[in-house]
Parts: sequence; structure tokens; C-alpha cells
Amino acid sequence: VGPTGAGKSTLLSALAGVDELSPGGVHRPTTRDVVVYAREPEDAATLVARLGATAPVRVASSPAAAGLEHVLLVDTPDFNSELAAAHRPIVEAVVRQADVLLVVLHAGNPKTRADAAYLAPLVAAFPARFVLVALNHADRMDEAELRADIVPDLTRHLEAAWDRAPSGVFCVSARRHLRRPDWPEGAAPRHAFDEWSRLREMIFGSLNRASVVVDARLERARHLVDAVRSAVREKAAALGGAGDVVARLRALHGAALADAASGLGEVSGGLGAGATALFYQRLAGAWWGPVGWLVGIWARLLLVGAGVLNVLRFGRPLRQIWGVATGLARFREARAAIDDAETGQGTEIAAARYRARFEREWPALADALVAAGFDPSVRDPEAVVPSAAGLEEALLSRWGGALDAELDRAARWLSVAPLQVLLNGVVLAPAVVVAVRSVTTFVAGELLSGDYFRHGLVTTVLLWLLAFVLLQMGARAVGGSRLLGRAFGRLVRDVREGGDRLGGDALGREVEAVRRLGSG
Repeated sequence: VGPTGAGKSTLLSALAGVDELSPGGVHRPTTRDVVVYAREPEDAATLVARLGATAPVRVASSPAAAGLEHVLLVDTPDFNSELAAAHRPIVEAVVRQADVLLVVLHAGNPKTRADAAYLAPLVAAFPARFVLVALNHADRMDEAELRADIVPDLTRHLEAAWDRAPSGVFCVSARRHLRRPDWPEGAAPRHAFDEWSRLREMIFGSLNRASVVVDARLERARHLVDAVRSAVREKAAALGGAGDVVARLRALHGAALADAASGLGEVSGGLGAGATALFYQRLAGAWWGPVGWLVGIWARLLLVGAGVLNVLRFGRPLRQIWGVATGLARFREARAAIDDAETGQGTEIAAARYRARFEREWPALADALVAAGFDPSVRDPEAVVPSAAGLEEALLSRWGGALDAELDRAARWLSVAPLQVLLNGVVLAPAVVVAVRSVTTFVAGELLSGDYFRHGLVTTVLLWLLAFVLLQMGARAVGGSRLLGRAFGRLVRDVREGGDRLGGDALGREVEAVRRLGSG
């Protein structure tokens, strides 16, 4: 690998002993594909398969490669030309498959900071002894300057940039070792200093053995494991003081959701009638006897008009309640209110309250997170504040559970067996008395007057209505707006205590995961 103009293609051709194996020239970049130099084309099949569609690969073979029994030479595209954005993913994909990294630099300008910075993470993936540096075009530099200044300065520069020194820096003149160098006019070598034989021996001799290749792969695997462990430990240590920050983050998320839920409750204050209708539906399913019949009839009466269609439509409980409430009003007003509910009228205020809480408290938290090792991009509140649609989904999914829980709780409280026996008994007692006397007198051969039956019917109906009114008084005490208020209170407590389950805790989970890995 190397920057544009360093002479990678020429170096590969010289190593292969085949001129123009990889194209070179004055047009940059000269190498646009990955060029694999192998003894036989079949030797490169595994590498080509691993690269897949990631990179265009051209395989070149030659009898001159007979010595490459265990080595493939791979020429990568330039990573700093005008096509850098397209080339860099290709370079990185090839490097991930490599056992040895040969960095080719131009002797006239070897210390380019941007090049060293780009290469640093690639170099970090290799043990130091498997990172080689070829200082090409060394023949164009002054020999004394090369030995005394350029090579020592470059070694120190790379050691600082890569946090390690390469195993060797080789001053070479790749063009000198082509079969036909075709030196441009005025570009002949200035001296004979050339470490080509050392570099070639390192590749074709020292590395061209099966045992060395296996050792290189094992050592690189161990190196990668150690590097990951070290990076995780460093990150975990940096996050050591972030525990309080994470707790504050979770508390902020819960408080912001509670603010949003409170705002949703305020704009939904007119839903008491809808809550009552749903409450009577629950009671109708729980009650038996004559009082249960009246409860069922009353529940149906609450659903007349437009409310029926709005309740029976599929949707969230909040929108169902809204449909009931508007169904009891004039149709035109009901339709407008239903449209408001369907477009998230209430959730806009809820989202505004959530965002307001975060915008007040997030800057201080973000600074603490960055100080603990997080990327500075975390300062952008847009990265942590959910969208209005996401907030609506989070709140209304919890709202359905809170409302169901309060409806079930109130219905159970008002449907206990003793109360059902008492109120149904008030109705059934006179009806049983009339029925028993009617049967006994009929058997005795006596006939009761019509006034007796009329009085009995009136008494039974009055007691029936009285029992139902008493039940309604109880329903009014525990249902309606009070029930809705308790449901919103439950929602606020739920999001305040368990806001992490509604999302927004990705940062906290990330910190905990890094800590677990760091302690493992």
C-alpha cells in the first residue's frame, strides 16, 4: 500500500521480474484495480473469493514467480488520489486479508502527515515485525542525506504516528530493477546505494516459507486479540467516572418522558366520557343478573351515533376514547376532533415538553460524556432526542397498558361478589315474592287481582332502577375523569421509573457493555 506516485506498481513489477505487470505511468491514479501476483492463477482463488464484490481483482502470473510458493504479492489502488473515496474501502478490504504489510513511500516526500494518519489504523492491525517500509526513488536523493537524515527522520516520524517502529525501512530504486528501466531524460540514478536485495530477500526468502506464513497468521491473530482487549480496557478506564453521568442520563430521560406524559394528560382532559364508556363495557362483562342486564344496555347506549364507529375502529386506546367522547357531541365537532387525534394533536405538545427538558439539561450532560471518552458528536441533542413519531409510539404504547390496568382495577373493585349479590338481591327479592305467591295461590285455586301484579311489577322495576343508580354512583366515584387521571398518573410513574424500556438509553447500555468487556 502507499500514496499516489510512490511507485507501488513499478515495485511490484520489479519484484515479479515482469515489466508492466501492474500498470504505471504519469496519469494518476495508475492502479485502479487490485492486482494479485501469484505463481499460478489458482493460487489466488481463495483471496479473490474472500474479496468478492468488494474490489475488482486482476490476477497476473508468470514463470518468474516460481519462487512464490507460499506468498502472494498484492498491489492496491492509491488511497490519496482524486478517487480516494472509492479506493480506500478497497485498500482496507485487501489489508484485512494480508499477513504482511509493505508500505511504499516516495523518498522525496515520505513524511506526509495525512498519509501516515490514514495508514496508522492499518498498521495497528499487524505485529511490528510484519510491517515493512520501502522508500522508493531513493536513487534520486543524495546518498549522504538518505543515510544521515531522511531514513532516521522517517523512522522517528512513523514511530510517532503509528505508535511503533516498522521492522525495517528499505531504500530502493524499483525502476532500476525492471528488465527495461527506460529512464526518463535527466532521471538516471545519482548513486548506487540500493537496499533492493535486502527487501527481496525479506519477501522471497524470509517470508516465503510455509512455517513463517502460519506463524505470521497466528501472531497477527494474537496481536489483534491483544489490541482489542487493550482498547476496551482503555475505554473502560476512561468511562470509570461515567457511572454518575449514566445515572443522570437515565433520570433525565425518565423525567422528560414524565413531562411529555403530563402534557399529554392535560390536552386529553376531555376524555372522561370516553373512559366512562369503556369502564361500563368492562362492568357489563363482569356483572350478572338483572343489574348486569341494565349495565349492558347502558354501555350500549353510551356508544350510539358516531361514537360506535370510532370505538370499533382499530387503533390505540387513546384514540378509541377520543372517538367515544366525540361521538357524544355533535357530529361535525366529533369529526374535527377525531381528525385532530389521528394527526397527533396531543403528542405535539408532549414532544415539545420532552425536547424542552432535554435542551435545558443536555449540554452539561454531553460535556460530561465527552470528558468520559464519548465522541464529541454526542453533544448534538438530535442524536438522543427521539422524533415526534417515536415519542408518540413510546408514550401511547405505555398509555394503553396504563389505561387497561386502571380499567381492570376499577372494574374488579366494583364487581366484587358481595356487591353483586346485594344489588341483584334487591331486585330479585320482590320478584321472587310475587312469583311464589302467584304459584301458591294458583295451586290453592285462588286468583290474585291485577292490581297486585301491577304493584309488584312497579316495585320490582323501581328497586331495579334503584340498584342500578347505586351502582352508577359507585361507578362515578371510581370511573370517568378520576379513572382517566389515575391512568395518566400510572403512565407518568411508569415512564419515570422505567424510561429505559421506552428507548433513549443506548448510551447507558453502551457504557455498561464496555465495562463488562473491560473487566472480562
